[in-house]
Amino acid sequence: MKLPKLGMVRARISRPLEGRVLSATVKRTPTYKYFVTICCTDCPRPDILEGPINALGVDAGTYYLMARSDGTAIANPRSLTKSEKKLAREQRRLSRKKKDSRRYARQRMKVARIHERIANQRKDALHKATTEALRESQAIAVEDLDVKGREQNCRLAKSVTDASMSEMICQLE
Repeated sequence: MKLPKLGMVRARISRPLEGRVLSATVKRTPTYKYFVTICCTDCPRPDILEGPINALGVDAGTYYLMARSDGTAIANPRSLTKSEKKLAREQRRLSRKKKDSRRYARQRMKVARIHERIANQRKDALHKATTEALRESQAIAVEDLDVKGREQNCRLAKSVTDASMSEMICQLE
């Protein structure tokens, strides 16, 4: 891939480019992985299926990631809860290191990798659940939730953020 000011860069392309390229955004994660997001215009529109509309109701929750009206319930992976002990241990080790030292930088990278892994597990589960729901129906009705209110409740906050309810609603929209 050729990027301005950087020249030719090796890249692993996830899907082929369609249309005219407008811009490219380069992002770096805390674990020094680079991602390029390409914005295109004049892309061909996907075919819309004709026929009866299959409606699907979705209930977001903390125990189940998504409970659907067809009786399917998708379990919450609870990625943060499962990695909490390891994350706490590595953060404790980080707090004992002298700042701006090599060992501090190495330990900071370990903590960042754990955070990245938790985020990736959460995103993967959400993408799989929402994609499956979209493939099976043309219309989706989502329960209207006050996610911010639930996040302010001290007993529910951690489980609500671990379930990523607002992200699931955004993806379905």
